Amino acid sequence: MKIRLIILILLFNVSFINIRGQEINPILKQAYLEILSDSASYDQYYALIAVIDSNIIEAKDIIEQKFWQFARSQQSLALEALLKFKSNLTLEYAQRLMDSLDINPIDYVLNSESGPDVIFEKVKICEIMFELNDFSKLEYVFELVNRDSIQEVSDIVIDPLIKIMQNVPSYSEQAKSKLIDLVYSSNDLFTRSNALIALEKSIGIESLPIILQSFQSDSSDVNRYYILNEFLSKYSENIDLSDILRERIYTEQAGSLRLRIAKILLYGPGGISNYNFVKNYINDESDEMIKDAIAFEVEENLPRLFYEDSTLVVILDSLISVTNQVHIINWLGDLNFSNELKNILTTAKINLQTGDSLACRVQVKAFQDLVNNVYKDSLNTDPRFVTIEGWKFLYWNAQYILDRLSKP
Repeated sequence: MKIRLIILILLFNVSFINIRGQEINPILKQAYLEILSDSASYDQYYALIAVIDSNIIEAKDIIEQKFWQFARSQQSLALEALLKFKSNLTLEYAQRLMDSLDINPIDYVLNSESGPDVIFEKVKICEIMFELNDFSKLEYVFELVNRDSIQEVSDIVIDPLIKIMQNVPSYSEQAKSKLIDLVYSSNDLFTRSNALIALEKSIGIESLPIILQSFQSDSSDVNRYYILNEFLSKYSENIDLSDILRERIYTEQAGSLRLRIAKILLYGPGGISNYNFVKNYINDESDEMIKDAIAFEVEENLPRLFYEDSTLVVILDSLISVTNQVHIINWLGDLNFSNELKNILTTAKINLQTGDSLACRVQVKAFQDLVNNVYKDSLNTDPRFVTIEGWKFLYWNAQYILDRLSKP
């Protein structure tokens, strides 16, 4: 009774202790080991979790010796402990447990008239066997999926399906198909998300069509938000992200996601086209709070024309192109002024390509100062002018270049 009280009081602190990297309390460690040795204890489940989480290697011999006395519903957890402790008996016990569950599933320790969900337990055992490169019982993974249905099956099948897909060519496509079905059809939002994460980690860009479909069809705004932030941004150079988001913003039901989409369009390297799209979209936004938030972002937006890993030459080329665009849409007045700015940037690019980054910096700073001076000089009667939108695109992208160039 005393040992059980220690467990109940201190088990809560195990994770905290592990996070801080401190060695587990010796009294608590001994309590776990004694509980594992006591076949009649009702706390063996918690002790198994504790020795796994705290990496108490001393438990290996006890678990090996007492394995067949653990409750049926706890033996797969005991196998997990043996796997972690690299026991030579892990695979042998897993194979024997598979057979014994068919013959005698009754859980004598907890209830003489009941036992665990045999197929569910077998899938947990399969996962351990797969870690040891034994796929002889993989049919139980598919059996659980078929029994419980794609809509309702637990996400416990995800990792085994991934391992089958990666390691068993004859079942690879079947496992992949089940994972895709989970992404699209599971009733549980976390199962859908976890299946997609596992697939993407395993097959990379091959999962892109699945990612795009899931972004359009997943009923959970939490999942759509995750896909947008983690996957669409990761593969943005492989898709026309701007077109996808422009279309989605008009059908997206979650206001927080519409705001996020607007921000990505504004702050990503989409240039003038995305800026104007978001600015025009404001009038179509139905939620007043979201409308105000997007309007604020447009007002404060400092547009970027390039990806973070773009070279300075690419960025200079982008700025030359945008200088021409802002003149065409009348954000910058006077063709001669536009040509003067482009000539300055062209000189800066030549300086950079010949290895003179300091001379390049001088030219970019001259470009920025000229844009700024004309923007501020609203009383000047000459035909040159720069609007606030033109100033944002030209001034701040010049600043991005200056921040990456060597300082004198």
